[in-house]
Amino acid sequence: MNKAVILLFILLTSLSLPAFALMPPDIEWDTLNKNDKKALNQVKNQWAFLSSEQKHNILNGLKRWRSLNKEERGEFQQRFKQWKSLKKEERDGIRKQFKQFKQMPPQQQQQVKKRYNWYKQQPMERRQVLRQKWQRMTPQQRKQALKRIRQNNGAMGRKPKSKK
Repeated sequence: MNKAVILLFILLTSLSLPAFALMPPDIEWDTLNKNDKKALNQVKNQWAFLSSEQKHNILNGLKRWRSLNKEERGEFQQRFKQWKSLKKEERDGIRKQFKQFKQMPPQQQQQVKKRYNWYKQQPMERRQVLRQKWQRMTPQQRKQALKRIRQNNGAMGRKPKSKK
């Protein structure tokens, strides 16, 4: 089991916890069980410097990691490998987009998720064509395309109704 993968999984899953949650009590390294200490050995030296919330998030992520089956762990490891291959600027851009997404109203988040799920259901060839088309668009064309999507209330895959 790749410990770096586990730690990234734990840290990424901890991002989804609400920031307004009550501050949990602190957890000392010595109070962790043997299995947790073994899995988190890479952060042992930093443990005392982490906030109580960070420690709880890490432990919750570890618990979630342990609940994944072999296939789910393999999928996560593949995504982690892709993440590591990205340039720093690309990772920073993704983090910025994620932060923007989390700041959206819930209804808007649902629309984004709906569009993303539609996109993921498309055959690989169709997704590639859509990506290429998007990349060829100017920023103004992209704005217009997004406006049309919003007007159609997320009716993906269908052409806008022609106005007569």
